[in-house]
Amino acid sequence: DSHKASPLVPNGYVVFKQDNWAAFGALNILCGGGSLAYANGLPAVNEPIRLAATMGAYGDLSDEIVDSTGLAALGTSKLMGAINVEMMSMGIAPSVGGSYRINDMVSASVGARYIHMTKRSTATFVRGGANGIDVKLLDAEYTANGYAGILGADIKPLEKLNVGVTFETPTKLEYEIDIKKDRSDGDVVSKMGGNPDGGKFRYDLPAKLNLGAEYNVTDNFKVMTSFIYYFSKWMKMEAVDSEGNRINLDEKTHAYEIGAGYEWKFMQNVAWTGGVVWDYINQPEEQTGDKLYKNECINIGTGFSIYPNDKTKFTIGFMRNIYPDLKKKDAETALLTQEYDATYHKESWVVAVGMQYNFM
Repeated sequence: DSHKASPLVPNGYVVFKQDNWAAFGALNILCGGGSLAYANGLPAVNEPIRLAATMGAYGDLSDEIVDSTGLAALGTSKLMGAINVEMMSMGIAPSVGGSYRINDMVSASVGARYIHMTKRSTATFVRGGANGIDVKLLDAEYTANGYAGILGADIKPLEKLNVGVTFETPTKLEYEIDIKKDRSDGDVVSKMGGNPDGGKFRYDLPAKLNLGAEYNVTDNFKVMTSFIYYFSKWMKMEAVDSEGNRINLDEKTHAYEIGAGYEWKFMQNVAWTGGVVWDYINQPEEQTGDKLYKNECINIGTGFSIYPNDKTKFTIGFMRNIYPDLKKKDAETALLTQEYDATYHKESWVVAVGMQYNFM
């Protein structure tokens, strides 16, 4: 159970326009950009630590972690404290590109994006009281770099209708595992969790087709709709076993997003926006676990745009993410342990602020 607020997720954009062409750049935080903290740990982390301590893999520290050690206690030993697990994921993605207005109806664009992905997880054993202890047992980092191309077009078939389409190529991401700390002998906990030091695995970002349309009902009111399709079957996904061997995750499914919204300029310098998006992830159950679970999601958002002058625009938005529970039956925590059923529940609120300024 995690209640940790994610850090600020800044994004920045710049555009230079001259006659019929424009150059643009952006710096985005992709793929989550958030963190989680579990005060009581996760089964996929707690069980390998319990097993390792029971077998004495932490040396004298083992007796501080579990109430009994030895082969006979593998199924009965208990943790004598809590394991705090913290997880972070962030993708820093700068991009550049250009666009050209072919005629009054059609514009085209091309761009390129680089992404540096970082995932990190730590596990700390904590016990209060007179015999209190606070010791970090595990610190693992996963990093990958990738590139993608982006093609786009903007079409204005009617005076009041605008249609946009972009296609993003797949992004190859090969993660390398760096075990910065594992207090267990021979890094046995990392290996049991499928994270051997120096191991590599692919987990790409899929190609993506984005479609959007905007229609001006009146001069002060317009409606929008969007559709995103993820070509998940084109991407490569792998896991790693305890020996560092790659395991190909063959089953891949389609995923998409559908959204609708509006903008109402109810005052001369203020507009009210709102919308809803359904995010259909469709993650296979066998690929769901404590370290990777992607619930379907309904995003409901609203906000305001304020125009104090012709050059400046301020925005503020609020979003509520509603995630239906994701369930997995017969999950496994580690070697020699029993299976269990798991339910993954999420809920979140998001606040966003922005500013746009025209220098010319």
